[in-house]
Amino acid sequence: MRQLLSGHYWGILAIAVGLFLPASICAAAEPAAPTTKIPQSVAELWAGYDPRAEPLNVEVLREWVNKGIGYRYLRYTVGTFRGQPARVAAVYAVPQGARKVPGLVQIHGGGQSANLNAVRANAERGYACISINWLGNRIDGIRPGLPNTDWGAVDATQRGHNSGFTSLEPDAKTIDSVTSPKNSNWYSVTSPKNSNWYLGIMAARRALTFLEQQPEVDGQKLGVYGHSMGGTVTAHVAAVDPRVRAAAPTCGGFGSPRAIHLDPLSQRTIADEAHLPLITCPLLLGSPTNDFNGAMDEADRAIDVVHSKSIRTTRPVHHDHRTTPAEAVCIPLWFDEQLKGTFHFPQTPRIAWKLPQPDGVPLLEVTPDKSRKIVAVELFYSRGDDPRRRFWIAAAAHESNGTWTAQCPVLDMDSTLRAFANVTYAIDAPVTTAEYYYEFFTSDTFSISSRMLTATPAELRAAGVKGTDAKSLLIDDFARDWQDWWIPWRGSVERWTRKIGDPKWRGPDQAVLEVTLKSAQDNTLVVVLKSNPWWNPTHVRQPQEYFATIKLKGSPDGQTVRIPLSDLHSINDSRPPNNWTAFDELGLVPSFHYERGGKAQIAGQTWRGPPPVYKSIGWSLLAGNKTP
Repeated sequence: MRQLLSGHYWGILAIAVGLFLPASICAAAEPAAPTTKIPQSVAELWAGYDPRAEPLNVEVLREWVNKGIGYRYLRYTVGTFRGQPARVAAVYAVPQGARKVPGLVQIHGGGQSANLNAVRANAERGYACISINWLGNRIDGIRPGLPNTDWGAVDATQRGHNSGFTSLEPDAKTIDSVTSPKNSNWYSVTSPKNSNWYLGIMAARRALTFLEQQPEVDGQKLGVYGHSMGGTVTAHVAAVDPRVRAAAPTCGGFGSPRAIHLDPLSQRTIADEAHLPLITCPLLLGSPTNDFNGAMDEADRAIDVVHSKSIRTTRPVHHDHRTTPAEAVCIPLWFDEQLKGTFHFPQTPRIAWKLPQPDGVPLLEVTPDKSRKIVAVELFYSRGDDPRRRFWIAAAAHESNGTWTAQCPVLDMDSTLRAFANVTYAIDAPVTTAEYYYEFFTSDTFSISSRMLTATPAELRAAGVKGTDAKSLLIDDFARDWQDWWIPWRGSVERWTRKIGDPKWRGPDQAVLEVTLKSAQDNTLVVVLKSNPWWNPTHVRQPQEYFATIKLKGSPDGQTVRIPLSDLHSINDSRPPNNWTAFDELGLVPSFHYERGGKAQIAGQTWRGPPPVYKSIGWSLLAGNKTP
C-alpha cells in the first residue's frame, strides 16, 4: 500500500477507521440528534445513522412524460435538525413501464444544480436516475416559482455562515453547537465557502433510499456519480454506504495535498484520505491531467489505498476540470458493466520504463489489453513537477507485437520524469449521453488510462540517462498531429497550450513572441498568457493573467505579429512581467473575458469568417541576445 500522507498519519488512520465499516454504521437512529460525543473517525461519524429510518415524505411538485420517459420534480426529507425538517429538491426520470432497472444518483458540482439532461440521458439508456439539488441553485427547465431545496434550521450551502477555512466550528446554522465534523466545511482548493459535506453526503444517501423505494428500481443495483464537489460526495458515499454497487467520481474525491494541513479531527473524519480505504465497490476515476481540484497524482495514489476489486481511470490529456467524449462516455459504460452486465471494460494498460538504453534516452513501453478493438494508443510524458502546470508531450510511439514503445528524451536529470498512456477502443454501437456539464454528445470510442509512471532524478542517473534533448525557439509549426499539443476550446477558433511551461519551449529573457497566421477577414487576435496557481498544500493564489490584443488585416497571405513583454496587459492592472518564465499556459483566442475591479471586461470580439490558419508560433530573439 503506497502512502498518501505520512506513514504516521496512515498508522493513526488505520486504527481510527479500520479498513471496513462496522455493522453498527447502519443501525437505526434519528439523524436530527445533536452530537454529545464528538466523532473521532469516519466510522464514529456515521455510527448509528440509518438512511432508511426517517420517512422521506416525498413531495411531487411536478410530473410529466416526454418521449417515453417519465419525469418528476420532487423534494424529500433529508432529516430533522434543530426541530425543523431539511428538504432537498431533485429531478427524477425513469423509462415508462420500467421494471427492476438499475438506479443512479447524480451529484452536481459547485455552482451547478440538479439537471434534467443528466436524468434524461440515463433514463434513455434504461436506468432510473435521481439528480439531487443539494446546493439549492436554480434548476434549468424547472419553473422558478416551484419550491426548491430548503435546509430548514441548518445549511449545507455555506452561504453567509461558518465560512472559515476548513471550519468545524458551530454557529446558528450548524447541526452541532460544539466543534464537530458534522459542521464540516470542506478543504476546498479554491474557496473556503463551499458545502457542509456531512449534510451533502446524508442527502445523497437518502437519495439512494428514494431509489430503493421505487417499485421500478432494483435496489440491489445502485450506482452514484458526480463531478468536482459532487465527485467528493460520490467518493464519500461510496465509502460509507454499502448499498453503492459502483461509483464514478470525476475531478474530486481522490485526496489533496492540503489534507496534511487540516487539523487532526478533520483528517480523521472529513478528508478524502480518511474515506478512500473504506471504498470496496467498483470505482471509475475521471481525472483530467491538469485538473485544479482533483489532481491526477492524487487519483493515482488513491488507487493504492482503496479496496475496490475493479478500478479504472480516464485521463483527458491537457484538460482542466473538463473532459472529451471518449473519456466522458466511460461513465455510462462503467454502470453498464457493473450494474447491467452488458459491457466489458478492458484491463488497465500495463506501462513500464525500459532502462537503461544504449543511447541514454528513456524508453517507455505500454501493453494494452487487446480484448476489444483498439483505435489508438497514445503515450505521453512530462518533465513538470506540478500537476496543474504540467505539459504532457505526445511521444512518437511504435507498435510491435501488441506493445507500443516511445522515446522520452530529457533536457537534464533535475526533474522527475512522468508518463502515462491513453488507449482508445471502439464501441460496438455509438453511445449518446450527457457529459460533466450536461451537454449531450455521441461517441463511438472510449478511452481508458494507464497508471502514471515516474522516474526520479536519482533513478534516471542510476540508469545512465543522458540529457539529449535541446531547447527550442519554435513552439509549434502546426504541422501533422499538432492538435495533440493544443486544446480546442469553445469551437474551432480558440486554442490553448501548456507547451510554454515546459523548459524546452519556455521563453528566453528579452525574447518576443511571434505568431504567423492567415485571417481571411479583418479580425482581432487576443494572445493570453497565464501563470496558473501551483498545486500548493499551504496556500492558494489566483492565476496571473496577461493579454495582448492584435489587429489582423484580412488577407489570403500569411502575416506575422510580434508581442514583446511590454505589450502585455494584466487583468488587474499590474505592471508587465519582467520575463516569460512564470507563464505555463498560452491561448490564441478571438476574445478574452475577464474581471477588473468587480466589473466584467472583454478584449477582442467575435471571430469573422473562416477560422484562422496558424503557420507557426515561437520566440524571436532581439539583436545581441544569445540563443537559449
